[in-house]
Amino acid sequence: MSGQLKIATQSIHRAGQPFLVRVEIAGARPGDHLRVRLSQSDGVPPFYRSAAAADIDAGGDGIAVFDDVVLHGPGRAAVLVAEPDEPGVLLHSDQLRVEVVP
Repeated sequence: MSGQLKIATQSIHRAGQPFLVRVEIAGARPGDHLRVRLSQSDGVPPFYRSAAAADIDAGGDGIAVFDDVVLHGPGRAAVLVAEPDEPGVLLHSDQLRVEVVP
């Protein structure tokens, strides 16, 4: 069984201002405690990268919260990527393009 990660945040954020990103987890093994990595793969350096834990409920769902995301720019859109931070966890990654404004 493989589940899905989904990045939840606005698609426009201000350069240099921290904001919140939630990574929603669906279809994971109930009762698990997972780590999710959120990283920036495109945009203006320095790139964001962090990991957060999520408890999976009886329905196989959970949320990893990143409350310190900062993107730099403006000028180029950033791409955020969410993926499992543990080997052997079968969750499909997600990507979100974020416009960075002054």
